[in-house]
Amino acid sequence: TKEVDAAATRPPRRLILATLRCPQPNDALQWRIFPLVRQALALEASRGAQGCAQGSTLDAVALNKYVQGGLPPACLVNISAAKLKSLVALVLARNVRRGRLAQKGKRYRLPASEAVSVPLPELPGLRLQAAWTAWCSETKRPLEVAFRYVGATA
Repeated sequence: TKEVDAAATRPPRRLILATLRCPQPNDALQWRIFPLVRQALALEASRGAQGCAQGSTLDAVALNKYVQGGLPPACLVNISAAKLKSLVALVLARNVRRGRLAQKGKRYRLPASEAVSVPLPELPGLRLQAAWTAWCSETKRPLEVAFRYVGATA
C-alpha cells in the first residue's frame, strides 16, 4: 500500500539524547551548568535540519538565558546576572578546550561526540509513551536509552 511504501522510504526519526534532562543533584545549590548548556544546544540542533547538530549554533547570550531559566530559584538567590554570565562564559571556555563544545566565532554547537542520537522506531499501532536514559555520573553523558511503547488510542 501507499502508506507502507511511504514509511519504508521515509528516514527514521531520531532522538538526540542530550535533549533529555540530565539528572541534577537534589541540592539546588550544587546544580551543574554544563548539562543545561548541552541541553540548550541539543534542543536547537533538534529544531535544525534533520536534527543535525553540525549546523545548529547558539551564542553565549542565548545560552546564558537558557541556563538562567533552567536553574532552580535557590541557585539564583545570591548570584548577580553579571556573575552568572561570567560562570557561563567560564563553563563554555573550559568545555571548548576539552572538546565537549565546538566554537566558531562567538557561536557554540555540540560536536558529534556529544550529540549522540538514536533512531525512534515507528511501530504500527503503538505510540511512544516514555524514554529512559542512563547517565554517566562522571561525564554527564547518556550511556543507554530504553523506550516504552503503548497501544495507540483512537
